[in-house]
Amino acid sequence: MPLGRRQKVVFTTRDQAICVKMGCAGNNIQMQCLGEDDAWNLFRYYVGEEIINADLEIKDIAKQMVAESRGFPSALCTIGRSMSNQSECLRWRVAYEMLMIKRPQPNDIEEMNKDGYPCLQFFEDELGDPFLCTPPCHRV
Repeated sequence: MPLGRRQKVVFTTRDQAICVKMGCAGNNIQMQCLGEDDAWNLFRYYVGEEIINADLEIKDIAKQMVAESRGFPSALCTIGRSMSNQSECLRWRVAYEMLMIKRPQPNDIEEMNKDGYPCLQFFEDELGDPFLCTPPCHRV
């Protein structure tokens, strides 16, 4: 939606029908999930290298979390931000277990309730109010 010189408004949605209703169906850019390397880099960016590299077990669990996120940027950012101040392996193990317990099936990933993806609720709760902290930030 052009606003003038070098200015545009970008809308994002998971539902193609919304684009049609808004009259912007012809200008769509379909986003794909991130590849393995890009997903890992995004996750590391939000968690921080010092946490990821602090312990080999944390790094291993982090890689498993990235794999479970299936390349979804919002999941990678949410999980990464919530783990950015967690330097204990036990906290990483618990977080990974929570991700596994509540993970959606591949066909259900588009299903989102008013509170977000059910599998990310644990991590969103850890972050607190998302409006108090804009990426990239690390809680103290």
